[in-house]
Amino acid sequence: MKKYFILILYILIASVGFAQDFEGVIEFDFTYKSKDTRVSVEELMEYGGTHSVVFIKSGFYKSIDNSNAWCYQLFRHDTDSIYYKHGLKDDTLRRFSTISTDIESSFDYSIERNADTVLGIVCDKLVITDDDGQRIYYFSREYPQDASFFENFTKNNRDQIQKLIGAVYLRQIIVYAEFEVDMVATSIKRMPLPKDTFDLPFHKVIKEE
Repeated sequence: MKKYFILILYILIASVGFAQDFEGVIEFDFTYKSKDTRVSVEELMEYGGTHSVVFIKSGFYKSIDNSNAWCYQLFRHDTDSIYYKHGLKDDTLRRFSTISTDIESSFDYSIERNADTVLGIVCDKLVITDDDGQRIYYFSREYPQDASFFENFTKNNRDQIQKLIGAVYLRQIIVYAEFEVDMVATSIKRMPLPKDTFDLPFHKVIKEE
């Protein structure tokens, strides 16, 4: 299960990410569906969390979740890195590089215009299918996103996928063989954020992963 949640970590940070014009806060609620009798929905909720508050500004992203796996996530495009913590008081800061060292698998996609509404906002739908499963994004160009921040984010083909979206997403469904997670925005607010919002948090050690 940890393998798939690490993939979700990359996907969440890259997808909600950082709009050129949008600066502010988005809140999401998560729901799960288990396809594996060995893993309950309650376990998925405890491990992956059920709520997230996301701060976005000019190529930087921070998320605070009620997850036991990573309650704190920070993306910095200037270091091509994702940083996360298991607990807010954890003095170990873990880092992933967003630059892939492997050849990423190809993917298929389709786009449906005006497919649904989220928060009363009409959204297009992008469906991505690859070797890991399927991801479905609902997004609106009312909240544009500069894809150039993703040019070095080659893990999971995020650089290519973000060019297709060109916006922050308001809903995302991730489908794996073992489970599904549905992340829906419950609020989105434009507001100025100080740049130090995205400084590295307190830590004694940075662990490379």
